[in-house]
Parts: sequence; C-alpha cells; structure tokens
Amino acid sequence: QAPWKPDSQFPAARDKILPELSNLDALLLSEIQNFDEPPSTDLIKAVNAISDFSRWNVPNGRLLTDLIPRIEDLPKYLASSLSILAGIHWHCHAYDLSLEAGTRARSLYQSLRQRSDAAGCDHQLGNIHRLKGNFPEAIASLSAARETFNELDRELDVAYCDRDLALVFYEQGNYDDAAALFTSVREVFVELDEPAPAAFCQEWLGDIHRMDEDYQAAEKQIVSALQTYTSLGLMSGIASCSCTLGDVYGIQQRFDAALERLQVAYDIGQKQGNTLVIANALRFRS
Repeated sequence: QAPWKPDSQFPAARDKILPELSNLDALLLSEIQNFDEPPSTDLIKAVNAISDFSRWNVPNGRLLTDLIPRIEDLPKYLASSLSILAGIHWHCHAYDLSLEAGTRARSLYQSLRQRSDAAGCDHQLGNIHRLKGNFPEAIASLSAARETFNELDRELDVAYCDRDLALVFYEQGNYDDAAALFTSVREVFVELDEPAPAAFCQEWLGDIHRMDEDYQAAEKQIVSALQTYTSLGLMSGIASCSCTLGDVYGIQQRFDAALERLQVAYDIGQKQGNTLVIANALRFRS
C-alpha cells in the first residue's frame, strides 16, 4: 500500500514496513533460493517492490542479485530488476556496478521498444556519469533522455532531466547557469505539485549561495528545503540539508546550532549505512 514515490503518506508506510524488512528479506531470499522452478511473477514483483523500497531507506541489493540470474529468460521483468538494482548501487555509491546494471536495463528496454523506460535508464546513466566526473557523457545521456521525454509529452520527466543538468553545471563550477536552471525548474515542480524535487532545487540554490558566501540567503533556502523533506519523511534529504546547514552555522560561529544539525546528519548516516553522509558530517563537525 506504500506510495510508489515518497510523499506525505510515505513516513507512515515506511514505519510499518521497516520493522519487518529483515523478515521480508529472509522470506523472499528463501523463496528465491529453495525452489527449482523459475520464480513466479508474484515473487519477482515482491522482490522488486521490497528492493525499490529499500533504496530509499536501507539500500540492499542482495535479493535482486540472487533473483536476476534466475530470470534471464524473462526480459520484461529482468529489465525492471536491473533498473532497480542500478538505483540501489547508485545510493550505495557503487557507480561502476550501477553503470553496468543500468546499461543492461537500457538495452533490454530498447529491444522491448519501451522508449520511456529506456529514456529513464538514460537519465539514470547520466547521473552516474555526473557522479563519476564524466561530464560530457552525463550531458549526452541526460540530453537524450530529455529529448525522448519531450517527444512523449512527459513534462515531469523533462523537468527532472533539467534539474540534473543543473547539477552538472554546478559540478563544473558554472554556478550562474546552475542557479538559473534550478530556479526555473523549481517553478515547474511547484506547478506540478511535486514538493520533493522542488525542495531539492531549493537545497542546491542554498548551496550555491553558500559557495557565494551569502549565508543568510543560503540559510533561508536550505531551511525551507529541510522543512519540506521533514514533512515528507525523506531522511536522505534531511541529512544532506543538515550537513549544509551545519557548515553555514559553523561559518557564522553559531556552533551549538551547527553541532546539533551535524549530529542529525550523522545519526541518519549511521542508520542508513551511508558512509558519504557520515564522512561529510564528521568533516564539518571537526
């Protein structure tokens, strides 16, 4: 019954599922390993659902790693499983593994003539290339995804591509173009009633203000994003905003507020096993 993406109902669904995640993992793993016949479509869907859920909370690709070799002759389900696995590897910062799974999924979707899903893989691959510092490849993949989504009249997906192109500009040090694109695409997300990506744009606009040493503007944007993430129960967003706010408060010599925010980020990083969040929190705290 959980929504397919985080929204205001997500925290309640998450809190029901998280205590049972280990039990569900053990049950489904036993189903995958202990039956000789090919996995049923119900089992495949259950594994994909739980794995997709785990991506946002405690990323775990073990179920998919065991399932995928058994569904090689089911391209439709294989493509979906590979796409989810690519997302899990991405959240765990295993970018080479994410590229491998995402590239396989894209090829399968293309062979199935599922243009939208193939474009989704292009989008995902573009982000992985960005995180690896392969900016020309990132721009090419994101632009290809954007073109397909635009042809299919998928306004929201076009907006996500623009958001991530803004991230490429940011990481290239092109802050003016990044800020302009974040600002324009945030307005699209607000019009489409998409609070999470709108908050994401605010968070990065705040970080650009931080880089420009405009700390009051940075705080305003990041606090607003943090409030949205908190209302949606998006722990990764809460952690990243808390890290950036901790740095802003520290620069302003508001040390108690800085340490409080950084402790929040550190605790979330520990709970989720996110070493990057932990490292950033420790770096700013030191």
